[in-house]
Amino acid sequence: MTAPTRTPEGRPHRCPVCGNSVVIEPSPPVGDAPCPHCGCLLWFTDSPGCSRIYGFHKLLVSDLSIRTKVQAITILLDRLVEIGALEAEHKHGVLAAVMQREERGSTAIGNGVAIPNSVSPSVGRPIGAIASVPAGVEFDSLDGQPVRRIFLLVSPKDRPGEHLRLLETVARRLREAV
Repeated sequence: MTAPTRTPEGRPHRCPVCGNSVVIEPSPPVGDAPCPHCGCLLWFTDSPGCSRIYGFHKLLVSDLSIRTKVQAITILLDRLVEIGALEAEHKHGVLAAVMQREERGSTAIGNGVAIPNSVSPSVGRPIGAIASVPAGVEFDSLDGQPVRRIFLLVSPKDRPGEHLRLLETVARRLREAV
């Protein structure tokens, strides 16, 4: 199976599972859509040069005072609220869900990467952000190294299969990058 690619809405996209061609008509919000033939999650963007990668918002966190995972995740959620991807009244609930997941075990997987994630009834569709933190963040990483790339993912509680497919896509892209 090949990894999905970014495809602008309104243009043909080949499903990596069933191989059928799919065209998703432009509609807000831009992002993921299931293949109508097999249900595989496909990723669409609003333009070839947009700042969203696989439906994730790409953010640069340059605040050098950020040292902990709570601070980093809070900043990412603040930025998602600022750009309208997350409603402000749901930020604290989403933060609690992500931190509850972190209590079960760190999502820092080594090599300077963390994938904090959770499901939450506060979101109606998957939201995510990719952040580059040049100064590094203490994240209880398996290899003890600071995290410099954070992939935050929050999905609706009633769609756990979709959440797992999104995590799989992130992990696959990380493996391909190494």
